[in-house]
Amino acid sequence: KQSLRSLHEVLQSDATYEEFQKEVAKISKRETPYGPIACKMELPCEGEEPLVWHFCNPFALLYAICESCPAWSKFIQKCLGGRSGGLILYTDECTPGNALHPFNQREFTGIYYTIDKLPSWFRARKYGWLAVGYISTPKLKLVRGQLPGVCRHVLRYLYNPSGFSLSVGMLLPATTVLEKRFKLKLNLLCFMQDGKAHKVLSSTKGAGGMKCCSDCKNVGNFVDGHDQPLEGHPYLQHYALAVPSQFDLHTSASFFEMADKLADQHGKIGKGKFEDLQKHYGLNYDPDGMNYDKYLRSIYNPIDKTYWDPMHVLLQGGVAQYELNAFLYKAGELGVSLESVDVWMSEIHWPSGITTGPTGPKVLHLCVGRGSVLIEYEMCSTHNFFLKGAISKHVPFIFPVFPCRPCVSRQAQSFYIVCWPWLCPGLNMRCS
Repeated sequence: KQSLRSLHEVLQSDATYEEFQKEVAKISKRETPYGPIACKMELPCEGEEPLVWHFCNPFALLYAICESCPAWSKFIQKCLGGRSGGLILYTDECTPGNALHPFNQREFTGIYYTIDKLPSWFRARKYGWLAVGYISTPKLKLVRGQLPGVCRHVLRYLYNPSGFSLSVGMLLPATTVLEKRFKLKLNLLCFMQDGKAHKVLSSTKGAGGMKCCSDCKNVGNFVDGHDQPLEGHPYLQHYALAVPSQFDLHTSASFFEMADKLADQHGKIGKGKFEDLQKHYGLNYDPDGMNYDKYLRSIYNPIDKTYWDPMHVLLQGGVAQYELNAFLYKAGELGVSLESVDVWMSEIHWPSGITTGPTGPKVLHLCVGRGSVLIEYEMCSTHNFFLKGAISKHVPFIFPVFPCRPCVSRQAQSFYIVCWPWLCPGLNMRCS
């Protein structure tokens, strides 16, 4: 094993650096029937020269991998089984080094992709996701449309109406004697991201709009004349009170109808009225985004192509937080104070990197607000694994202290289900 410092010194040596540069240049300039692996794309910027973005050509990369590694070619043929596959795109921000550092000059956004027909065990490993490219946050802010603008150009590249298109298919080297090529055809299945990325990508307002959910026409932050949640309306429903039977769901056609109305009214009505219209639709007018590219509407729409990142749904402001809140709320009704829970948490020997309490960087923080329990999370995947030991050790001993009341039993069972993947050694979490 080498330390990062010694590895850095080795790479900085002239001989090693030159060798490394030659190897990178050799791979990136490798020619395929679909062009070189390393490509350039001009991204239009506001009032400036276009930004030249270096990215990895997915057509060329897939071809080169299949040509260089017959085992991979055979593997992907077996996974596809002669069928078309689905392309899954993922975008996320990353800050190298100390993620808690207040400055984000080094922050970048990565765009990745995978194929839905690949088995889940493979997609969960190192090479299960391939990179389209990376762009630093300061440069991303210069691009017209920012993240939606970049993704728009990426989709137009992958589904080029006058060039190579994954929807038409591409020929890759095969390994069988009878067949020298096999066809890979990928239609866009979805973008898999967290809530923030989906909101940015789909140009929706989220909680900042009257309609906080992009899937529904009639569910939102609707209030009465006294700023109380709206009740009893035959159509409009408040998000805190609505049940699934009351949802009037959007279709791609009804969603794009809103976008077209915004585009039509832009510049025709006053700025204040236009902002109100955006707020009531829960949608922003972004002419450089994907919603307003008529060609891409047959490929992408926020209604059918949105898939929520399972780890965020479960852990970060998602199901786990909701279940913990409900569980501790019931515990409070039975006389278990939050102070005693705080004391219990302080007695756990947490691994380094996890802190608790109201001050400083926190992973878990218990507090009381408006008569209910609130548990705040700031958790990354590494912290998630750290918590595994604490939860598996302490949670099984929590349930016996509560009386066997039906309501508490349901809360305990529900919370236990959330913790179940951590409590069972060797059980792998998977999303279908």
